[in-house]
Amino acid sequence: MTPVPPSRADRSSPGEVLRAGPLEIHATARQAFVNGTRITLGSRAFDLLLMLAEAAGRVVSHDEIQARVWPNRHVSETNLRVQVSTLRRALGEARHVVSTVPDRGYAFTPFGQHAPEPDDAPVPGDHVVHVVDDEADMRDALEGLLMASGWRVRTYGSVGAFQEALTAQTAGCLILDVSLPGENGLELQRRLLALGLSLPIVFLSGRSNIPIAVEAMKAGAIEFLTKPAAGEDILAAVARAMALALSERPQSPA
Repeated sequence: MTPVPPSRADRSSPGEVLRAGPLEIHATARQAFVNGTRITLGSRAFDLLLMLAEAAGRVVSHDEIQARVWPNRHVSETNLRVQVSTLRRALGEARHVVSTVPDRGYAFTPFGQHAPEPDDAPVPGDHVVHVVDDEADMRDALEGLLMASGWRVRTYGSVGAFQEALTAQTAGCLILDVSLPGENGLELQRRLLALGLSLPIVFLSGRSNIPIAVEAMKAGAIEFLTKPAAGEDILAAVARAMALALSERPQSPA
C-alpha cells in the first residue's frame, strides 16, 4: 500500500501544519505536538522529522539526510541510527510514523498505513549516559534533558560515587564535570584509560580553559563544553559519544 502524505491544515500559509494521527508538525513555528502536547526536539531532530514528513510516500536515503540536516559534517550510519532512535523516543505515541527501510533509508508513514518495523532499539539496555557533577541542580537538569530525549541516565555527585558503581561491564558514555571535589574529571579520564575502559567522555566546565580543553581532547574526549551549554549541543555531543560507544561494543559470538 502506498503511504499517504500527512494532511495539511487549512491555513493561510500552505504546508505550515502537517498532521499524521496524533502528530502535528508546525513547520513555520518549528514545533511538534503529540495529542496536543508539545514535544521537545532539538533543531537537528526537528529538521530530520520535517524532512521525512515532507517526503512522505518515498524512502529518504542517508545521503539525502546528510546533505540537508548535517550539511557541514559527516554523520556515520551508526550515529544516524542513534539520532533516529532519539527522535522516535521523543515522538512517544507517534513514534511509528518514522520507519526504517533496511539498506535503503528512512520513511515517514502516517498512521493507518503499513510500514516496516522501526529499528527502535539501536542502543542496548546496558548503554547508559553516566553524569558526574557535584552540583545537584546541574545533575537534575541534565537528567531531565537526556531522559526527555529517550536516553537512560544515571547520575553521581562525585568521582568516588561513580567509581563505586563502575565495573568492567559498564557501558555507554560519560558526561563529566572538570572541577570536582577530590579526584577531578581529567584524573578520572586518565584512570579510565589506564584501566582500558572505553567510555566516550563529554566534558562540562564551569569556565573556558583552553589548556585543559586541549588536554581532554588529546586524551580522546568527544567534546568539551562550557557551562551553561545549550541543550542541543549537549544532546548532539551525547549522540556522537553513544555512537562511538556502540561502534566499539564487542560483538556476541556466533
